[in-house]
Amino acid sequence: MTQTAIFLAVAALLLGLIAGVALGRILARRGGPQVRFSDQLRTRDQRLQLYESQVAEHFERTAQLSAELDRALDQLRDQLATGADQLVGEDLGNRIGRRGGAGPETQPPRDYAPSRKASGDGRAAAEGATADRSQLQLVEDDDPTYRVG
Repeated sequence: MTQTAIFLAVAALLLGLIAGVALGRILARRGGPQVRFSDQLRTRDQRLQLYESQVAEHFERTAQLSAELDRALDQLRDQLATGADQLVGEDLGNRIGRRGGAGPETQPPRDYAPSRKASGDGRAAAEGATADRSQLQLVEDDDPTYRVG
């Protein structure tokens, strides 16, 4: 081979190398937005998976705490019942037990309108409504919040 042939072969190799690098860069630029989008999508998917796992952990822990609270309330009720049995006389304990553990009977607040009883006579119902209004008026007159001002 002659020197000219070797020179042409090396020149062709260099020219091919330069053309390959230039073509690679051009193609990389065209694929760049797709690669960036793919990376962003992958990152967001990872964030979503992390968020979903945090939500699941939160609700699992909430369920555990709720179960612990239920157990603690049951223990508290048992403690109160045991203490009541031991500390309160049998007669009072039986009376409390018959009420279902409720406190003293309470009356509705005074500002509630009295209940109306249905009757077959329309006139009696109208008189009852008038009586209810007069009772309601008395309650409103006794209310100190109406006297402020």
